[in-house]
Amino acid sequence: MQNLFQAGYGQAIVNPPLGMPMEGLGQQGGCQTIHDDLYVRALFLSQDDMEVLILGCDLLFFERHEIERFRQAVGR
Repeated sequence: MQNLFQAGYGQAIVNPPLGMPMEGLGQQGGCQTIHDDLYVRALFLSQDDMEVLILGCDLLFFERHEIERFRQAVGR
């Protein structure tokens, strides 16, 4: 039996479009500038028949339907 370990990492900028209303911003006209980029980051680890995916998101929350969509995509 081979004891193969694999790892992968990726990230993407997920800034909202300018003008988009944002939770907690309390600003007329929504997001007007980008102060710091927002990221989603993923770490994938695999060894033998075990796989782990860890996601980190610079976001306030996800709605339930979005979480279900993510689960289905990961399951595929």
